[in-house]
Amino acid sequence: MITCTFENGNKAKLRHVVVHAIIEMDGKLLLEKRTGDLLESGKWGVPAGFLERDETAAQCIVREV
Repeated sequence: MITCTFENGNKAKLRHVVVHAIIEMDGKLLLEKRTGDLLESGKWGVPAGFLERDETAAQCIVREV
């Protein structure tokens, strides 16, 4: 379980936390094409990934991007 602290100070224990990034430059969005055995393989989406234990959302996004 991952203990998450929200902006309002509330805490929750969660099994999985997914972080998404919206990256814009010169009016364009960065997208990634999903691969592998994922449910929506072949579709496009914003960069995202599962948060690791003791990792911040910012660290997760840097790792995923």
